[in-house]
Amino acid sequence: MKFFKNAKVIMKNIVGFLFIFLISFSSHSQTAQKVQEMLNKEERDATLRRRLEPRISDKYYLGRFLIYDCEDRHFACVNYPSFFNCQERRENDKENKEVYFSCAPLKQYETLKDCTQAYLNYIYRRTNKSFCINKIF
Repeated sequence: MKFFKNAKVIMKNIVGFLFIFLISFSSHSQTAQKVQEMLNKEERDATLRRRLEPRISDKYYLGRFLIYDCEDRHFACVNYPSFFNCQERRENDKENKEVYFSCAPLKQYETLKDCTQAYLNYIYRRTNKSFCINKIF
C-alpha cells in the first residue's frame, strides 16, 4: 500500500514536470515565431523603402546628406545609408593608404531643400576638391 502512495506522488511530480516543460516549450516556440515575424516585417519594410525611395544613381538614394563622389566627380544629396557607405569607403581608402579617396562625406543638413541649396552653391562656383586627396601624400 505504501508503495502505491509513493508511486502516485512520483507520477504526480512527473506529470507536473511534463506539464511545465510543455508550457515553457510552447511559450518558447511562440516567442521564436514572434521574432521571426518581426524579422520578416523588417525585411518587408526595407524592401518597400528601397522601392519607394527616390534613387539618383546606381550608387545613391536621395537624402539630406551632402557628399562628393571623387571617382565620378560630382556632388550629391544622399540618404543616411549612402552617406555611411561613403564614410566607410573613405576609411578603407585611408587604411589602404590610397592617394585618392573614392568619396568625401561633407555635411548633414536639416532638410533636403537645404542640402539641395548647398549642392547648387558647390556646383556653380569652382571648388577646390582637395578633400579627395589623401593628406599623407
